[in-house]
This record gives sequence, C-alpha cells and structure tokens, in this order.
Amino acid sequence: MKQQTYQFAFVADNLIQQGLTAILKDTYKNTSTPISLEDTTKINFDVNADAASQGAGRFFIVFQNASASPLPVTFISVKASQQTTGNNNVIVQWNVTNQLNIKEYELERSVDGITFFKVATITAKDGISVQYNLVDSQASIGENFYRILSINSNSSFQYSKIVNLEIGTNPLTTIYPNPIINNTIGLQLSNMPFGDYRVRFLNIKGQELMKLSISISSSIYNKKIIIA
Repeated sequence: MKQQTYQFAFVADNLIQQGLTAILKDTYKNTSTPISLEDTTKINFDVNADAASQGAGRFFIVFQNASASPLPVTFISVKASQQTTGNNNVIVQWNVTNQLNIKEYELERSVDGITFFKVATITAKDGISVQYNLVDSQASIGENFYRILSINSNSSFQYSKIVNLEIGTNPLTTIYPNPIINNTIGLQLSNMPFGDYRVRFLNIKGQELMKLSISISSSIYNKKIIIA
C-alpha cells in the first residue's frame, strides 16, 4: 500500500437487530469506532512508513448483541471536569453498580465524538457498586469527548454513554515595551480564534497612528511594528 490516506465505506444492509452493535477496531492506532447498522459509515485511516500501519490484521469488526445476555455492569453516571491545577488536566469519574466479572475499564477520548483513542486503563475493584476516577493529562483545547469501555473476564465489552467537556483559555493581547523604544511596538496575541484581523493604534488623544491587517494561524502570534 502507498503511504497516504485511505477511507473505508461500510454499507450496512439488513443488520438492524435490537441490542446489536458494531465496532471497528484499529489495532495499530488502538482505537474503537462505532459502525452504523442502518446507514453508510465512512472512516479515514493513514498508511505510513511503519510496516504495522499496513499489517493484514490491523482492522477487525466486532459485533455484540447486548440483548443476548444480561449486562455485566450498569453505569450509573459518567462526568468529566477540568482540574483546577492547570495543564489542561481532566478528571473523569464514573459510578457503576451490578458489577459482575469485570476485568478492567478503559478511558477513551475523542475530539469529534466519533473516533476514540484509549487514554488509560484501570483494573476493576472488588464490589458491586464502585466509583472510579482517571485523569487525562493530554486533553485538547476545545471539545473533548469521553466514554468508558468495560471489559468482562470473558472478553465481552460494553460502552458507557459519551460525555463532553470544552477546555478553553481566555484570549490575551499584550503590547510591549512600555514606554515604547525607537518607535517600535511589540504585539503579542494569545489564544485568539484563527482568522484575519484589522489592528489600529491610537495615541492618548484618540488619533490614529497606523493600522494594519494580520492573519492568525497559531495559538501565539508575535509581530514587531515600527510606527513612523
């Protein structure tokens, strides 16, 4: 296979059954992506120089019928919150009951609510009703979607509901130095939405000294400006 982006198109036909679900497992990226059983599901994947990225056993589909047997655990609640310690850490907490023969839980994160990546794994604790906590220290700025995968001792699995949390930082504008040296102004814009902006510089009397257009495509924008 060439090193490029490919796309699967899964077209479901006569597969709708109560309790039946389908998951595409990617063993190279360690992801699990739901597949619709009533519509077409398109999923992109990349092939690179790593031989494992084009391995014959990279992908497989898992079908599970939840109505065929009693669920081994019941998710009471799942919630995600940002830690006040900073660094975009997110703590995900979930409560379960009727826990039976559960081997472990996996915390999964997504930025689009569709394709999920494993963040961490925790061994199941003893008990029928238990609370669990895991920390995601690599959450992204913007929307983060989380779900919990419970894995039974017989390798069957079950997903919790999906919860989401938006992480943002306040935009910041900095003008330096103060006072200005050699008619040169340093302009720094942080955490601004990407796009085009118009900037005007005024003196203390409200008179316009100069104006310019800038384009922001990174989280921190720096520019040195000479005012004639």
